[in-house]
Amino acid sequence: MSLDAVAGIGGVVRANRWAPFIVTVENRGPAIEARLSLEVFRGSDLRGTLASRTFHRDVELPARSRRRFSFTAPVVEAPQPAVVRVTSAGDGEPEELARLEIALSKLAVSERIIVAVSSEIAFDFLAREGARVVYPHAENLPDSWVGWSGVDLVVVRDTAFHRLGAAQVAALGQWAQAGGTVVFTGGTAALQLGASGFADLLPVEVSGLVDAAGVPSLGRLAGTAPPAGPVTLAGSTPGDGAAVLAADGGVPLVVLDRDGAGTLAWLAFDPADRSFASWAGHTRLWRRVAGDAAAVPAVDDSLREPLDDPWIALLAARSEVSFPSHARLAVFLAAFLLPSLALLLVRRRLRPRVGPRLRAGLLLAVAAVASAAGWFAFNRRLFRDDDFLLEAARVEASGGAARLSRRIAVCSPSGGAFELALGPAAARVEDVTAVTRDRPAAPLTVEVAGATTVRSGVTGRFQSRLVVADSVIPFPLSAVLERRSDGGRLAVDNRTGAVIREAFLVSDGRVVPLGDLAAGMTASLDARLIEGAGDRGTAVAIADTGRRAFWERESAAIGRSGPVLVGWLDEPPLAARLGGSRAAASLCMVTLEVVER
Repeated sequence: MSLDAVAGIGGVVRANRWAPFIVTVENRGPAIEARLSLEVFRGSDLRGTLASRTFHRDVELPARSRRRFSFTAPVVEAPQPAVVRVTSAGDGEPEELARLEIALSKLAVSERIIVAVSSEIAFDFLAREGARVVYPHAENLPDSWVGWSGVDLVVVRDTAFHRLGAAQVAALGQWAQAGGTVVFTGGTAALQLGASGFADLLPVEVSGLVDAAGVPSLGRLAGTAPPAGPVTLAGSTPGDGAAVLAADGGVPLVVLDRDGAGTLAWLAFDPADRSFASWAGHTRLWRRVAGDAAAVPAVDDSLREPLDDPWIALLAARSEVSFPSHARLAVFLAAFLLPSLALLLVRRRLRPRVGPRLRAGLLLAVAAVASAAGWFAFNRRLFRDDDFLLEAARVEASGGAARLSRRIAVCSPSGGAFELALGPAAARVEDVTAVTRDRPAAPLTVEVAGATTVRSGVTGRFQSRLVVADSVIPFPLSAVLERRSDGGRLAVDNRTGAVIREAFLVSDGRVVPLGDLAAGMTASLDARLIEGAGDRGTAVAIADTGRRAFWERESAAIGRSGPVLVGWLDEPPLAARLGGSRAAASLCMVTLEVVER
């Protein structure tokens, strides 16, 4: 059995981001069921802070076969080599069948990464201002949106005459919904885009090729002279809601469309065309199209204690996990004291039968039983519950999808292993627990299967671990604000299957309460915007202290570019489960970009 691996996109990985790993396993022996794993590291072995994360899946390897598998994993700034292993499955001690080390330090870069999906080297002019342009093979593109995390901009010219897999196309679309920017280019190569599966991602519907004598509107958009000579363009029809920035002769040349939190762009021309090879307006045009395109923001992975995390701290005070009630303490003390008092105050007529030695022995037996019962009650049952979790989340919805960011604190009063179920959606799982010499680093294992599962050990008593999980999920919630002289009407369509509690609309520093939005609700609401007193935090009346504090923390970045609908869910759409149990305390805020008309 032998292993081969391709790390990153186009041979590079972004430091402190996630990267795809494509592992090829060649089995020259008999058929076998095995476990394939990828282990990555962070921290320092010399400082005693070395910690690892292992991603694994159970695989079937037929006899004399060659199979490819993909993983996505984080790469730190000064990476240790990643390790790929194949181990035997089944009962007993697993046997290592194959092993491969990947020297990530040779691949990691700190520059911005621009991915060009193109069969020609046509986008090197974008390699400016600390950016690197890479041209990966189409078959090595990520099949999970998490694998695009280290990329700032994706340009799709063609697919190198290779039909992409449905998972790869879906991954690129989910990355755009999470905040990525994808630019599709036209010309004759545009005829491949629909056949490669990109038809649903394009902000236009391609209708054929058009020969144009010139494209003066591109010059006006770029603020310079237009390209010289005839140009072959891809004719198209813009989709609903798309903005046409430039058009000539009825042919849209530059089209932008919002997709979730990201941007999809269309250029009707081919940058590899000779007419554009020496055009001086390239840089200005791409700045207008891609703007300051940057990688989807990574989690704030500064190491911290779980209960000190800004989101989790709001839940710690309202958690149901607490010290025992006075009634429980009274019952426990009575169970310990009453037998002792009975032996000490036994009537005189029984004293000849219960001598001093027997009475002392019985008192010692009662004390031993009480101590054992007290240890069990305080440590395991009544007064210190088993492992529990606190979960805070934010759902950023737009365009029928949402980016779900969750912070999950797993607390272990007695210390031990835990199993955390995160749900069926592909998740970017970060471990941001502080690691010090006083707290040995425990490994984290992420099982890649139909449902993402995290397993770990929490060493020492009263320990906790902070896990952050980001996912892109379908979230059919939409709202349209129609402005009127009397304030306007808000049309809300909630097909998420969940009630959105205590919703309100924020626009230009003003607020209108909406109440609960029922599941399956489609309604038109009066939107008489109320002047808010002070900033947005104080302008919103939120009774629950945890929700109010969460809103005040997050409100600074909400509602700056347009109206936003805000509400609360009883639990996140992909609520975590610890051993099948729900969170002891949870908080989930929903924000939705509202379309204005």
